[in-house]
Amino acid sequence: QAEDGIRDLVRSRGLGDVYKRQAQGLAAMEGISVEPVDTNLVFFDVSGLGLTAEEFDRRLRPYGVRISVLGKYIARAVTHLDVTRALVEEALAIIGRVVKATNPVAPAAV
Repeated sequence: QAEDGIRDLVRSRGLGDVYKRQAQGLAAMEGISVEPVDTNLVFFDVSGLGLTAEEFDRRLRPYGVRISVLGKYIARAVTHLDVTRALVEEALAIIGRVVKATNPVAPAAV
């Protein structure tokens, strides 16, 4: 698999933490379900947001974040070799704002 080869390149050493951070960040967001991650590809389901993957992608694009739409609710995020942890954190912050605007947190029970 190509992803296995990428992990073996000298310049990619340590990127496993970046891939995992991307998956952990997405999984922490209400309405997003993430599949286990072994490579730089993160597959996730946005059905919990009440949006299709296509609509979620459309809402992210104005902020410079792109995802691949693989099915009605299934999307993929790819972390390339030149993407740093700081860039992943920036993307997660943007995604988090879009999720929050889409799925506002209900007021706490009194």
